[in-house]
Amino acid sequence: MPVLFTGKFKLVGGLLAFLTLGSMSGQTPSSPRQFHWLDPVKDGNTLARIAQAFGNELKPDDPDKVAPYEPAIEKGILRVGVYNGVALVLIEEKSSEDLATNVEPYSFDLESKRMSKIEMNLGVWIWTFYGYARFEAGAPPDVLFTYYSCWGCEATRLIGAFRYDSRDRAWKLRQWNDKEQIYIGGSHQFTDEGVEIPSCIFRIGRFEGNDLDQAVIFCREKTWGEDEKKPLSVENLYWVYGVRNGHSTERELKKTVEKAAALRFICAENKSSRLCAGKTAGPGGAH
Repeated sequence: MPVLFTGKFKLVGGLLAFLTLGSMSGQTPSSPRQFHWLDPVKDGNTLARIAQAFGNELKPDDPDKVAPYEPAIEKGILRVGVYNGVALVLIEEKSSEDLATNVEPYSFDLESKRMSKIEMNLGVWIWTFYGYARFEAGAPPDVLFTYYSCWGCEATRLIGAFRYDSRDRAWKLRQWNDKEQIYIGGSHQFTDEGVEIPSCIFRIGRFEGNDLDQAVIFCREKTWGEDEKKPLSVENLYWVYGVRNGHSTERELKKTVEKAAALRFICAENKSSRLCAGKTAGPGGAH
């Protein structure tokens, strides 16, 4: 999956400086309406203007204003993606105690200079670009990413999607019914029955034979007690997320034939997973 830009802008001594952390090759967009990550060399002037506009957002936190939370002592622009003249700006924050970084996403119109923060109900820790998916006909692909809900806690691993709203000319977080993200795993959870250990695999692609992508998830949750040889319970869960008639859909698969089809589809891209032992590849594809 193409990654065109990885870098940071920082405010150093009141001056704007660009620190390149690395880059990987990718395709140059053929038109302004094609989403692309800005390149630190080719798009240096644009990146500098964006960083200047985000001067306040890049300043370290005032400890008194964010108390009792830990202040971010270092901030930088992690990535900038552009579609139709509107930038998706990801600001990376680091506190004095946390080794991991948190990401704050923004939408920024390069023409009007209108800026809006993309609100999320959980922290975005260890943000990782995943790829693209076209959930809606006639709309540009969503930008997919994985992250953790917190750091130094019983975190869950999630996948989210930024979508472009053509009416508002702004990037927004895709909502899945009442959810902002899709669960794809997490750390051990301690319950009254024992220790719950989830194992999840997923795939984004054209699962049900149409031209639109869906997120297909399989999770096996085992609950362990004092007997380490045999779990107390094992639960297999299958979910499919997509968009139909402009509305997000969330569906748990119940029928055996549906579950089998979903697992074959997922395992086509997760052949090394223990959850895919003995499963054959199915049609479809992520991109």
